[in-house]
Amino acid sequence: MLLCSLLFRQRLTLLFCGLVYSLSGIGLWQGAWFYFQEFGTLFFLLAALLSYLQRPSLAHGCWVLGALLIQIASANYWTVYNAPFALLLLGAFAFLYPKRVRAALITPWRGARRAPGLALVLAVPLVLTTALWGATLAEASAEVATYVRPGTQNQAYTAYDALDITRETSAYVLGLFNPSPGALPEGLAYFERMHYLRYLGGLVLPLLAALPLLPWRRREVWLLGVAVGTLIIALAPPPLLRLWEATPFLDRVRHFFHFYTHFWQLAVLWLSAGALDRLLRMSLSDVLRQRLNLVWSGLAVGAGVGLTLAFLWADTRTDPRTIEAWVLFCLLLGANSVLLARLGLARRAYLRQSVQIALLVLLAAELSNYFWQANHLDHHFTQFRWTEIKAPLPGSITERLSQPWLGGEAGLGFGGGLAANMPVPNDFWPENDYLVPGIVAELLDDIPAWREVAYGYAPLTFFPLAQVETAPETAEIAGQVHDPTTGPRLAWTLLVHDHPAPAEALADPGPTPATPEPFNFQFLSWAYNRFTIEVAVPQAGWVVLHQLHDPNWQLRVNDAERPFWRANQVNIALPLAPGTYQIRLDYQPAARTLYWLAVAALQATLLLYLLLGLLRRATIRRFFAIKV
Repeated sequence: MLLCSLLFRQRLTLLFCGLVYSLSGIGLWQGAWFYFQEFGTLFFLLAALLSYLQRPSLAHGCWVLGALLIQIASANYWTVYNAPFALLLLGAFAFLYPKRVRAALITPWRGARRAPGLALVLAVPLVLTTALWGATLAEASAEVATYVRPGTQNQAYTAYDALDITRETSAYVLGLFNPSPGALPEGLAYFERMHYLRYLGGLVLPLLAALPLLPWRRREVWLLGVAVGTLIIALAPPPLLRLWEATPFLDRVRHFFHFYTHFWQLAVLWLSAGALDRLLRMSLSDVLRQRLNLVWSGLAVGAGVGLTLAFLWADTRTDPRTIEAWVLFCLLLGANSVLLARLGLARRAYLRQSVQIALLVLLAAELSNYFWQANHLDHHFTQFRWTEIKAPLPGSITERLSQPWLGGEAGLGFGGGLAANMPVPNDFWPENDYLVPGIVAELLDDIPAWREVAYGYAPLTFFPLAQVETAPETAEIAGQVHDPTTGPRLAWTLLVHDHPAPAEALADPGPTPATPEPFNFQFLSWAYNRFTIEVAVPQAGWVVLHQLHDPNWQLRVNDAERPFWRANQVNIALPLAPGTYQIRLDYQPAARTLYWLAVAALQATLLLYLLLGLLRRATIRRFFAIKV
């Protein structure tokens, strides 16, 4: 709505945009497949940039800098996905409004010359925060590249794969005016019906039909260019396919071009909203009024003819959904065309307001019905695709889902009982192996039979020194696992990696008791990747903590830092003499430290920009000694 308020002036137009966006296929898909954060940061940045381009000022500049920092802080591969749409929108604006862009670029330079102190106050936090976030992303990427490998489901798609899912041009265009979510274009039965939810509402087509008759300004040309550009992207032309394949990681997103049809929907919505905004703002001449009424009357008559043909053909059609969709489309088209014609003829204010209310009520009713049907269709799709989810959900599950998220409990091991917060079975990706730790990838690829050995223990286990050996190479372990003479022994033998003599790791192991006490442990505190555990070691040996081995773990025993080793390919292990100890395990990658510094810098910078944007000009001039 913030972005639309910069494009349109009339309240009815803003309500029209809000209703269509929320209840049409745009809101359905962006809510189902994407995080709202991705589009929230995108639209906030675009709104801030447009407000600054329309009226360069310190307040608008602060909003731009704040929105830019938020976008940088939330950057991910969907940011790359959104980039072509943002560049298209801003590039078309710059082409049609070069003077505004030139003024927007010159204003900061002039302001810096007049008030260098203010320029430093704005620039230094921006550079520092951007550098911290850049360092965080770089460090996180380096850690991922070092410790993580692509999994079995992480595959790159070819240009044909992308083209195969974007070839249905008619579905992309005609689907905007198909009010039945249950109807599919002919020949597309291999897709789920919910994948073609692109309806925008029956009011859009009559407004688009009226748009060519209205006086055009640069805004309409701009929005038309954005609509054409997004449609070209959605149709996946060969140059864009080559760029898509060359961009890192994007070739893992097969639906890239398929999802761009939702930006195309948004551009079509803006075009129709532009027509509605002009109709409400301008006084129509008699000639223009007659032309518009002729167009809308023609649409109403065409809708009546289509309705008649639908009833005549109803007995010969085999698919009742097609007839239902056609009848509903004709009814909505006719009703909206008649209402728009009445709006054009109405000269008194109360008549115009009555027609506007009727348009909104009809639009809200049809889109609410569409939204309900689409959610019902999505529910059926979920039941069909994921058979473990039964409907209706049991009362115990719905009650748990309505409660706040519970934190981890120390008495429930490393997991902390967090699984209780997610009581619905999830087989969406039963084995989500897109990115897995490198040491696990070796285990999965070379010795899949050893999974139970590495993963099947309690949170902590204990191995006496007599049951500890130096781990051979992974390939040799694979051979021992499959060898019937050595395989069973691995179930009670600890293999320690990168240690020359793990059985002799303790300088003073002490005597071995004839009947040792059992190994006991107790979690004293639980936090995300930070644990305090009390262990009672009955004899000299190795304690294994079933967390993935990573050099970024910090391990302290009785408040003294201790080294640890990798054991059984994936776990953490350390030697301990008999006694009682407190082990503190804390995961401290460099990216996490940088992240919290970057978060603090971001919050402080946003607060600074907010204050500067709200201060009066006179106060800023006095404080920074700016000469007028």
